[in-house]
Amino acid sequence: MNLGVDSTYIIHLDRQVIRKKRIDNMLRRLDLDVNFIKGIDKNDHLENSFDFCHKHFNKYFWDPAGFCTLGVLCCALSHRKAWKQFLDSEDEVGLFLEDDVRNTHHIFKYDFTKVRNELDNLNWGVCSYGRYYPDIYVETPITDNLYKTPNLNTLYSEGQISGHAYLLNRRSAQWFYDNTVNITYALDIRLEISPFTNVTLNKSLFLQRRKDYSLEEIKKYPHIDEFLHGTLDEEVKTEILWEWKEAKQIPGKLVPIKDYYPHLISHKGELIKGYKFDIYNKI
Repeated sequence: MNLGVDSTYIIHLDRQVIRKKRIDNMLRRLDLDVNFIKGIDKNDHLENSFDFCHKHFNKYFWDPAGFCTLGVLCCALSHRKAWKQFLDSEDEVGLFLEDDVRNTHHIFKYDFTKVRNELDNLNWGVCSYGRYYPDIYVETPITDNLYKTPNLNTLYSEGQISGHAYLLNRRSAQWFYDNTVNITYALDIRLEISPFTNVTLNKSLFLQRRKDYSLEEIKKYPHIDEFLHGTLDEEVKTEILWEWKEAKQIPGKLVPIKDYYPHLISHKGELIKGYKFDIYNKI
């Protein structure tokens, strides 16, 4: 199936066997050829988490929701690994997916040759192929299929920040790769904080499977626990993870955090509320 890209990359952890079965079934249905990227697993760094964090975090970390965990760090580094493989190819546009996605029926409604032609005639950095809901919150239309992505404050208030399905071109992938030597933001936030113009479809082609399950189903069928938010399970209970808006700041116990506090940042002329985490320097 043509999705308007030159190559597709799926980030996957070897221990997530149910995710792999589900994603393989989806790929067969859609007739997609992909490159699997072995994700960086936080479970491999539990005993040396402080050293690992010292190596890969910036001196500070910022997040609008106040989440700073080892899982968040490993997720960002895993995407960076995928960007590197894309940059090592000769491809111009890559699709990046996480292994907990499923496709929606909207994927069959687009002419992706036209979508690609529209992208090739725009100055863009990130194109979203999926948010947290089937309908994507958009701003003004740019082409027949593409819309301007809202600012970060709007995305956050609408619950639309995500990083499970997006496109990069070579220029944007190189910028993101160069600017993530040390991690300052979670992957989904980093995609929104850049010098580029971000665009989006108005329908999600891919959704994360965790949105399909109720808390009751997860308690009844433990095997679907794989589809919970693996980057945030170091501090909080499942009930809080599921009730997203009730989640408080999460200073991960596996991260050498010196302090954290409310902090405004400025991006493209807007002030964004969030939390800054000071990371202990390695002594």
